[in-house]
Amino acid sequence: MPETRQIGLGTFDPKFTKWIDQKVEAIYNGKRIVGNLWFAGINGLHNQYQVTLNRTPYWPVDPNSIKLFVDKSTKVINNN
Repeated sequence: MPETRQIGLGTFDPKFTKWIDQKVEAIYNGKRIVGNLWFAGINGLHNQYQVTLNRTPYWPVDPNSIKLFVDKSTKVINNN
C-alpha cells in the first residue's frame, strides 16, 4: 500500500498524487465541481474526505466521485 503524506492537518490520499494540479471533477452536495486538484484526502479538523480545487476546499466528498476532467465540448475535426 502506498504511503500517505501528511499536509498540515490533512492526510493526502496517495491514489490522487499523480493528479495534483490537473483538472478534475467531483460531486459535492449533489453538484459537479471542476478545478485543478490541490488536495484530496482526510482533513484532520473535521475527519471527513475533502478535495481542494483551485484553493477552495469542499467536504464531505465521496472519493469515488473524483475523476480526471474530460472536456466534452471539444470538437475533433477530421481533415481527411
